[in-house]
Amino acid sequence: MGSRLNPIQKQKIGIVRALLKNPDIMIVNGATKIFEGKMRDQIEGYIHQEMAGKCIVWALDGREKKSDFDQII
Repeated sequence: MGSRLNPIQKQKIGIVRALLKNPDIMIVNGATKIFEGKMRDQIEGYIHQEMAGKCIVWALDGREKKSDFDQII
């Protein structure tokens, strides 16, 4: 079954599986780079919604700009 999934579908499943574990801390390292435009915004919004009040460590490369974090290091 897994071999029939395209890379975007595999990435969505990986994100959902991580969120289903209800972690206190989630590390996101380029997990949303594969998505584009509105889909990327929706998935990132969903991650923020599901992780509200918890810690997200979001590794960004130099080209990405984010402003919706409590703290940027």
